Amino acid sequence: MSVHGWETLSWHLAKLSWPAVGAAITDVKIVGDRAFHPEVSYKYIINDSMYTGIAEIDVPGFGGKRKRMDVAEKEASDFGVGDTIYIRYAPSDPTTGYIPEHLTKPILQVGFGLSLVLTGAFFIPVLIRK
Repeated sequence: MSVHGWETLSWHLAKLSWPAVGAAITDVKIVGDRAFHPEVSYKYIINDSMYTGIAEIDVPGFGGKRKRMDVAEKEASDFGVGDTIYIRYAPSDPTTGYIPEHLTKPILQVGFGLSLVLTGAFFIPVLIRK
């Protein structure tokens, strides 16, 4: 879990150096059969060329089906059609856009993994001494 969290966190942090541009939200919908999450469509202009993108917003997948849908709907309510959001795009390929998301999940994954390692490092010597 910690390794996956670190990879995800590194992936997000690397994209934070990409240039930012305002993008207009064109559609927001909830997708998924069991793990519901918002899908946000947007368009943006760079050097007089229009680009479009679709981002799947990561949400926690805990609880029953209704709870997961409620969480996805709440997250989707942050994005309104016609609203302007700021995206980051790859300088070498402006067709690759990215909505900077909350980094809570990968940070928690890294923290949880490290806490397991540290707990093991503390308790193993205690158990060996007995």
